[in-house]
Amino acid sequence: MPRRIGTLSPGAARARLAVGVFGPGSMAPKIESAADFVEATGRPAMIAAPGAIAAALCGAAGTTVTA
Repeated sequence: MPRRIGTLSPGAARARLAVGVFGPGSMAPKIESAADFVEATGRPAMIAAPGAIAAALCGAAGTTVTA
């Protein structure tokens, strides 16, 4: 059963991508894009389902990739 990962650094995200933690057609492209964004801008990136945006902004849902 998948479990929520609340916060990742770009390095931790890429390490998990390398070992296949995230499915290639599922979370992998989202995690990779978020890591790219954080590395390029220094700003955090949040990944959440559309219905969970408010909860994600409060830290109760989604995944945040942050420097």
